[in-house]
Amino acid sequence: MEVMNETNDPNVLQRSVSSQEEKEELFAPFYAHIMSWFEKSLDDELNKVSDTMVQKEAVSLSLAENYKRKIMEITRKVLIFEFHQTFDTVDSTDESKHYKAFCKKLKRSDYIWNMLDKYPVLLRMMKSIEKNFLHHCTLIIKRFQDDYSQIENMLGKKAGKLRRLTIDAGDTHRNGSSVAVLECENDKIVYKPRSLKADCLYEKVIACFNEQNKQDLKTTKTLDKGDYGWQEFIRFSPCSREEDAGIFYKELGMHLGFVYMFKGTDFHYENIIAQEAKPILLDLETLFQPTLDFRGGAREDQPLQLFDFLSQTVYKSLLLDNISHPEETGSKNLSGLSKMENQAYDEEQVLYPGTDHICIKKVTVEMDRSMNLPICNGRVMEVFGFEKEFMEGFEHVYRFFQAHADMVIAIIRAFPDFPVRIIVRPTYIYASFLQALLHPKYLGRSEERERILSFFDTSYASIRTFQEIVPYEIEDLYGGDIPYFYASFRHRMLYSSKDTLIPCELLQDSPNHEVQYRMRHLSDEDLMYQMELINISLAASRANNGKKQQTESGSNFYKWPIQINSIQNFIETETRDIINKQLKYNDHIQWLSLAVSPGGQMTAGPLSYGLYDGLSGITLYLAAFAHEEGEDFKTIGEDTFRSIKHLLDNSLLSSHFSAYYGVASYVYFTEKLREWKMINEKQAFKIYEDFCGKVIAHYEDISSFDFIGGAAGVLKVLSLLYKKHKIISAKKAADLVFQSLTARASVQEDTMYWADKQAFNNNVLAGFSHGLTGICFALSEYAAVSSIKTKEQVSDVINRALRYEDILFNEERDDWIDNRKDYTAYSHPFWCHGAAGILLGRVLIQQNMGSACQVNHIDDALTTTIQNGADHKQGNSLCHGLLGNLDILLEIRNAPFLKSRKQEIDQTIDAWMSKYVSEMEDSGWNNGVEKDFSGLGLMLGRTGQLYTLLRWKNPDTSLPSVLLLD
Repeated sequence: MEVMNETNDPNVLQRSVSSQEEKEELFAPFYAHIMSWFEKSLDDELNKVSDTMVQKEAVSLSLAENYKRKIMEITRKVLIFEFHQTFDTVDSTDESKHYKAFCKKLKRSDYIWNMLDKYPVLLRMMKSIEKNFLHHCTLIIKRFQDDYSQIENMLGKKAGKLRRLTIDAGDTHRNGSSVAVLECENDKIVYKPRSLKADCLYEKVIACFNEQNKQDLKTTKTLDKGDYGWQEFIRFSPCSREEDAGIFYKELGMHLGFVYMFKGTDFHYENIIAQEAKPILLDLETLFQPTLDFRGGAREDQPLQLFDFLSQTVYKSLLLDNISHPEETGSKNLSGLSKMENQAYDEEQVLYPGTDHICIKKVTVEMDRSMNLPICNGRVMEVFGFEKEFMEGFEHVYRFFQAHADMVIAIIRAFPDFPVRIIVRPTYIYASFLQALLHPKYLGRSEERERILSFFDTSYASIRTFQEIVPYEIEDLYGGDIPYFYASFRHRMLYSSKDTLIPCELLQDSPNHEVQYRMRHLSDEDLMYQMELINISLAASRANNGKKQQTESGSNFYKWPIQINSIQNFIETETRDIINKQLKYNDHIQWLSLAVSPGGQMTAGPLSYGLYDGLSGITLYLAAFAHEEGEDFKTIGEDTFRSIKHLLDNSLLSSHFSAYYGVASYVYFTEKLREWKMINEKQAFKIYEDFCGKVIAHYEDISSFDFIGGAAGVLKVLSLLYKKHKIISAKKAADLVFQSLTARASVQEDTMYWADKQAFNNNVLAGFSHGLTGICFALSEYAAVSSIKTKEQVSDVINRALRYEDILFNEERDDWIDNRKDYTAYSHPFWCHGAAGILLGRVLIQQNMGSACQVNHIDDALTTTIQNGADHKQGNSLCHGLLGNLDILLEIRNAPFLKSRKQEIDQTIDAWMSKYVSEMEDSGWNNGVEKDFSGLGLMLGRTGQLYTLLRWKNPDTSLPSVLLLD
């Protein structure tokens, strides 16, 4: 995150300075002394610089501000700590008494020096900062004077005299050097203390692209001077029309295409600025990132292997929101596409300034509006509604490289060699260490500072390559800099910030060779996969945003039509595609897809173990396909089973019992793989016994009641285990769950219900996955394995609960009120909410319980499902889509008491299949998250739809309904 203030317009920059000026009043006498000493040295250095094109007095003032801000940053914790050592208690009559006394002491230089003598590390830092600061600021001024005519040629206009210099506009590297912003009479310019040849190469390739394609992508005007350079200062400017946002996102998609081709990273929100309809990338030093081998050839470390794969995709760019590890609570929301306004983050701030309570604490603050996205009429125009343009922009550039790779490679080969910064670890890791090192205890004895930095050495002791670079990281951090490594574009040798050759094999190849290799191995398959990754990231961001698209562009949807010659061929082709997308590490497997994180956010990236949208669901489908089609997928099943077990052992949901995304889902998945002979019996029964024991010990901790996430789903899985295997502990666990479930029910006259306090505003819901029908269905399955006496009790509970649910039925609409928001809404008929799930559950309750239960409104639910089951725009998923509803009709079509309507059901199934095929041939996959066509998950994505198609294709199949956990 090198270029912080480049994204700021002059007003924002001034606000930042004003904020710092307010803080400068703290311990004012101390800083008055420090600045008096510094200003003498500054005057001496500036006297050595000529007056040519420099307003020295104004520049001197700006540099003094810069330096003071820097010294305040490293000393404020020490001053606050030392202040609190001067008194024991606060005087309630004057809560600034001791602060004023301390400031009075700070007016004496001998007191200041005696205090600083206790902090030799801090003293060395202050001397080093002063030395480096003076060196860099005078160097920048001299270079400005020497290069002035070339700078004017770059800008195409006169800059005028230098009147303000802001140093440290970002992280410091290599003995305190950093980006600087020079404010001249007529314009601002940016100084960068590094080669800008990478920027020039990008500019040259973009110019070639623009000429070939009649495009107008904008790059930053650049003047490279070898080991430093100059660039125009990019100012944010809003769009004049909302339609311009479409142009912006198409061009940003194009830039993503170039970043992908050039293996770039670190294009977060600070490194993009919107200039009307033009996105401009600000900092290109992290293009051309080679593949790094941290393992030194060892292949055991699965997280690193997964990271290696992600680094070969569009996710490396950081332009998109994604996660890197299963069950991250959410993406960092710092991507190039992120809207930063009102996002909260933790920041260290000085509290109670000027009083005896003064301290530094982390407080949560909201971010201001960032400059990375277009703004029109005061409104940030996010990518939602412009996904099609963004993806078309990426595809356009990909196709350009497919057709013109030789031309671009020729440009690269003719270009001079240049250094490429190598990102070894995320910058925020280094920054957090530097922040921690400003604590007083690490500014006294150097041994304490070294002890903290030694964590870099010990935390990755098993990774050989890290051991070889750690000494250089520690050296830079000890000096207060962000560690810096680089390689030349044409060679694979790694160098430190001090230009020392590091004897390691971190780089697998030179950046030049890797970029050329990518360009020469582009394919339609890779394009499709990268587009799918973009799609799931955008779909996840849209879901988390919680807003509908900003434009009235209902057809503004990126389409990838699929021609279906036969359902059999379609199933086989798509199944092979899913298998080809597996990420295989030794004997483990992973996929990248959409999933709901434990924190409730939708994420794009590697998956957790669950059935709903995780590895269990995908593998359950593949196992079903293998079982039906006679394929040998046993290796896939075994590898995924190991992966799931590994994830479960380290999962945030390892103690969650949910039947769709918790431990019960793992048990159900295991039972299906055992049944289809993809894992051995002994292994499976050990899992069942462990699960039952865990339920017996912790059944009271199951706080939810519903089928998808709570006690009802657990009861169903336990009943299944006992029904099929007569596992005694399963029966005992089921009895306990039943007793707990009934004990926590609310009773009202002759009705009974459950209201989930953790969701849906404590409302009672109708429906299957979250509602009363689902609970009653689970109870009916439990009744089948219960004693006669218990069965009578179960029947009574079911009758009373269904009576309550019937209260929510509207006779005129033949439908149930959806209580998630209020008492007036009605859901489309789906499994998760609405008439279709109620139809499924009530048909099965009737079959299970017979005359013991009065099950009403089955015909009504069927009518509503048939009439409205395809009349929605929520996609084709199992959870809440067309294929879920079709699966329900497949399940209930042969119910004896629906015999009179079987023809109607069969005709509806045929009609829905025709609609599904037609939609696929028009626009391709349409999953359960808005605008997702790539997700693989069982309940929200492709595999669930394929599972239903398997069941449809084979009417006599033994494949169970996943919606019932059969």
